[in-house]
Amino acid sequence: MVYYGQPTRFKPGVEGLIVAAIHTLISPAFLPEITPPKLDPEAAREAIRTAPGLRVELVASEPMIQSPVAIDWGADGTLWVAEMRDYPMGIDGKFAPGGVIKALTDTDGDGRYDKATEFLTGVVFPTGVMAWRLSHKGNFGLPSGLEVG
Repeated sequence: MVYYGQPTRFKPGVEGLIVAAIHTLISPAFLPEITPPKLDPEAAREAIRTAPGLRVELVASEPMIQSPVAIDWGADGTLWVAEMRDYPMGIDGKFAPGGVIKALTDTDGDGRYDKATEFLTGVVFPTGVMAWRLSHKGNFGLPSGLEVG
């Protein structure tokens, strides 16, 4: 918990007491009635409401991607995904970076991504991704001399 911009550690259980105290002060009208159940990816897709004539298609889900926070499509159809696997305490609980940038491709042309390539690992809390260009050499538009391997 952060108090006046200073990180502090509370004795175990104190944060729960604070939340419980706040709930006693809040009008019941502001409290959620129920916690919605977790849905599998296909059920979640079906639960999305759209305007008439529009539809939602599932193109990628767990376990191919984990903790996605941002996506972008490249001109070649590649789906770039920023995964923030390390939030809030790092991948090891000691703030070690664990974010990943993945490139998803549809190898069989069925409209669903079926191949994920980890493009960049060890990113500190990634919050965005932007497809730039894919050169004819397949170096993902990286500066000359820089390779990812």
